[in-house]
Amino acid sequence: MIEYLSAVGLKEYVDEEKLQNLISKIVTSPTNKYITNFKDDQHIKVEYEKRYNDKMGLIVRGNLTDTEELVINFFMPYALSEETIDIVEADVEQRDQDFLYHVYCEDIETGTQMDFSLQNVMDFLDVEEEKGVYIEGTQLMGLSIDGKIILNVDKDEIETEMEIEEDEWRRELLKKARQGDEEAQELLEIEAEEIEDIIEERLQEEDLFSILEGFYMPIGSQDAMYSVLGTIKKVNEWENSLTGEIVYNMVIDSIGIVFEVCINKEDLVGEPMEGMRFLGTCWIQGKLLFS
Repeated sequence: MIEYLSAVGLKEYVDEEKLQNLISKIVTSPTNKYITNFKDDQHIKVEYEKRYNDKMGLIVRGNLTDTEELVINFFMPYALSEETIDIVEADVEQRDQDFLYHVYCEDIETGTQMDFSLQNVMDFLDVEEEKGVYIEGTQLMGLSIDGKIILNVDKDEIETEMEIEEDEWRRELLKKARQGDEEAQELLEIEAEEIEDIIEERLQEEDLFSILEGFYMPIGSQDAMYSVLGTIKKVNEWENSLTGEIVYNMVIDSIGIVFEVCINKEDLVGEPMEGMRFLGTCWIQGKLLFS
């Protein structure tokens, strides 16, 4: 996790000694501080948040013992997204470490299964057992430390219109399949098999990136890690107020999933521009939105 400090403009703190000094300063002078003893009478849980611009920073979490000793056990670089995704079947799981939570869900538009590290843990703990509160959606952010910019797939107007119609047809099938329509489920399975056959055949003569406009695929055994290829819809440059490092913030459309990616300018190969594509490995984080 320490290497992902680079994605929020803290590249020079990818060093254990420097990081510990930084964490001590955050505890002393946080931007925000949250305290809860939720479900735990023995230890008070504490979260310190330090922002280095309006959208990104570092979260430090720990416990206060009964002798008021602070024990730090977790830190997480983070950046906040503004792109909302509607989801279904969201499950939140706590990991072995205090305050490390993962969310498993499905994108309602594409049917894509997703998991991500939860950013707003304190909000979740506050509403977890409240009646009448439900999850309205999520805002996903991918932190990347290796990426490159590649050209987009060239499509004419007819191909674009056909793609829009196919997406609408697929969304309608997904809606019916969730309602238990067996015919819709079978059609989706048939379509997936046909697409797989077409890609396999075209790969014999074409490059992968000229066939697939985008993908959003989990990699390895580590949760919330994805290989991402998507079209850039918007680009911003964010400056870390502590280090002066520049971070690219990009709105990405990857197979219909619209989310944001942050990557240090020094870690990106190529110049990001609207209409081109981003290819990289991302640690996916997300904020749950509650009613």
